Amino acid sequence: MSEANRMAIFYGLIIIILSLIQAFVTSYSKRGYVLGVRFAEGVEKDEKVRKIVKDYKILTILIGFSLAIFVMILSYLVENLFLLNSVYILSIFLSYIPLVLANKKLKILSKNQKLDKRKFVSLDYSKAKIFNKKEFFGLYLGLLLIVIIFAVKIHLDYENYPAKLIMHMNSRGEVDRMAAKSYLSVQSPTIVSFFMLAVMFISNLSQLLSKMRISPDMPEESLDRLLETRRIWTYYFATSSILLIVLFQVGISSFIKTGDDLIVKVLGIITVGFSIGGSLLIGRFRSVDGSALNKTGKYGYEEEDDKWILGGLIYYNPDDPAMFVEKRVGVGSTMNFANTWVKLLFAIVLILPFVLGFFLMIFE
Repeated sequence: MSEANRMAIFYGLIIIILSLIQAFVTSYSKRGYVLGVRFAEGVEKDEKVRKIVKDYKILTILIGFSLAIFVMILSYLVENLFLLNSVYILSIFLSYIPLVLANKKLKILSKNQKLDKRKFVSLDYSKAKIFNKKEFFGLYLGLLLIVIIFAVKIHLDYENYPAKLIMHMNSRGEVDRMAAKSYLSVQSPTIVSFFMLAVMFISNLSQLLSKMRISPDMPEESLDRLLETRRIWTYYFATSSILLIVLFQVGISSFIKTGDDLIVKVLGIITVGFSIGGSLLIGRFRSVDGSALNKTGKYGYEEEDDKWILGGLIYYNPDDPAMFVEKRVGVGSTMNFANTWVKLLFAIVLILPFVLGFFLMIFE
């Protein structure tokens, strides 16, 4: 079995797992919505709505398995890893087609329904602590300190590293990439840890700063539930960060030094398992705003469905000053792409890889 075949099998399994998770996304999405479309209470049980959701699940799973099989067959026809990686990435995007189609159908059904248009803000909204700033920033400063401590430990152990560092092994356990020993190469796991911690920090912060959804029937309780749920998500992000730090600065550092990948495999399974399983469990029993607890009654009006495009995955509302909003489909938060600051940030993200590539080319 070739390297391409092994990689294709791995990609195929990932595609199948993602399609199964995506098929049942309604079970851990924001309460009050069906695949990103807002319905009046009880309407989500309508026969037409249920049929659209059922068809969506079947189509999502069928496409997922079909794409997985296609990727594996392709690996036997073409021994090109770049092409295989490109098809895999394309498959991830194609798996969202059923969501876009179902979302469009549900929007048509929801046009004539009568919804509660009350916008409600708690009297204590301006006084309520969106999050404990000292606790939050103290937590991430502590995580940053852990990264630095591991970096110092790696630095002190520099002399014990071999002249050539193992950077990669293929699926057969054969070393296929080496790097000369240097302070930069030895500390490469630390650099990745800093980057991953920054990603977790920004993701967590964006969720905490996302627009609140308050119930007009039970405002104070819904506010308490929301803040409590955001605190739980913060603990989730912090725990994921610790696992990633240990994976890279203990597991990967040991691997590039000795070539033994057992620690990496064990830590990798634990990290991925917690990241996926933890988010699904919190989403299932809490959602992003505590609405899954089913103790907050009806919810106030947020924004029109047509402001959410591509199956409710992208939010674009020029009239909304909010920079971050909680996702309607799935868990986590997203940005308002109509916001000027978001547009600037998105442009920087697109340009940054080219800038880094340019400087690396000059450096080389």
